[in-house]
Amino acid sequence: MSKADAALHVLINGRRIGGLQPDKTGALRFSYDGDWLAAGRHPLSLSMPVERRDHGTEQTAAFFWGLLPDNAQILEGIARRSERGGPCSPNSLARMLAKVGMDCAGAVQVVREEDLIEAVEGGEEVVLRDAQIAEALRRLAIHPAPQRMVNREGQFSLAGAQPKLAYRKTASGWAEPSGRIPTTHIFKPANPRFDGLVETEHVCMAAASRLGLQVAHSEIRYFEDVSVIVVERYDRIEGRRIHQEDMCQAAGIRPGRKYETDGGPGIDGILTLLAASSSPQEDHRRFVDALILNWLLLGTDAHAKNYSLLITDRQIRLAPLYDIASYYPFMGDHVPKLAMRIGRRRQQDHIRRQNWLQHGFKTDYLDERMHEMIAQLPDALADAIRDCNAHGVRHPALAITLAKTGDFCKWAAAHYNLGLIGKDFPP
Repeated sequence: MSKADAALHVLINGRRIGGLQPDKTGALRFSYDGDWLAAGRHPLSLSMPVERRDHGTEQTAAFFWGLLPDNAQILEGIARRSERGGPCSPNSLARMLAKVGMDCAGAVQVVREEDLIEAVEGGEEVVLRDAQIAEALRRLAIHPAPQRMVNREGQFSLAGAQPKLAYRKTASGWAEPSGRIPTTHIFKPANPRFDGLVETEHVCMAAASRLGLQVAHSEIRYFEDVSVIVVERYDRIEGRRIHQEDMCQAAGIRPGRKYETDGGPGIDGILTLLAASSSPQEDHRRFVDALILNWLLLGTDAHAKNYSLLITDRQIRLAPLYDIASYYPFMGDHVPKLAMRIGRRRQQDHIRRQNWLQHGFKTDYLDERMHEMIAQLPDALADAIRDCNAHGVRHPALAITLAKTGDFCKWAAAHYNLGLIGKDFPP
């Protein structure tokens, strides 16, 4: 076995909880350390319960691929880097984790033996100038695999398809951390394919917060001429990493199958996972709120990786919402469908109350929140847009989002309680 193929340490907040070891075929298996199990600590994933010490290649691959980006171009860019073991195949999970596993989603770090001291005891934070951040964001638009500006060894991994960066907020400004020091905020730049997406996402998140949903805090920032949505990480509290996993990881499903149509968890699958919550009834209600919001906003990318669980020794809870964005400004003549079926329906204007009830939702709560959110969402969006305008953030996509959301809320108010007649649906 080559040095590059050696076992990897898996840490949570600097404590080793287990290791990754390749089998004869090169596929990775995860095993908990006996000390972690003896202490009665929480699982790495709901798909890898602590009742079993050793876990097979499929569960292991699903969780750990879920820590990496699921964009082939980003993965190829990471694989080409020379640091931490040299260039490798983007299909080598072990070598990819060795390159960027020092700072992952949640509290997990995945490191080689030679990086263990840095991960547990070492690290620094280097404050960047705005011009350096602007340069990094411009470079990301050309080469979507994220690169550090200063400490090239202090790499991080951000799951998802969209190119993004991660920094640490300090009293002196934005900094690049390394080693044991975690990032605290995610920077997502404008997407040239979807002009106005960062502004739309921020406004939708702000509107959700105004409606009482638990949402990651965001703001729009400009670094020279580059606009970016800056999202505060809910898995970082007072400088400490908090463990989390997304619903695909919890279900043992690889990120390439994150959409329900590709085999990913749908509503019923996520409800089953939420049975493990320390407050299942409350988290079921929070999930219902999120589903209603994405229906009204036409949030077409609300797949299973955009819902997560926070996991600690004391409790398991549905994480705050993130990546909420309306597709209204970008739909054109195309009629998009929701990421998850409601009942058997994915087309927005084909969904009625009876479709929602097929998931066993409590009718009193469903009807109450449905009517509240239909009535209040347009005003919440309008308030969020006014707040953006007051801070110099403007984009035509925001007016489109507001107008189309208002139109659909009026439609929903008139049609939510109507039954389905045959196979014909109103436009």
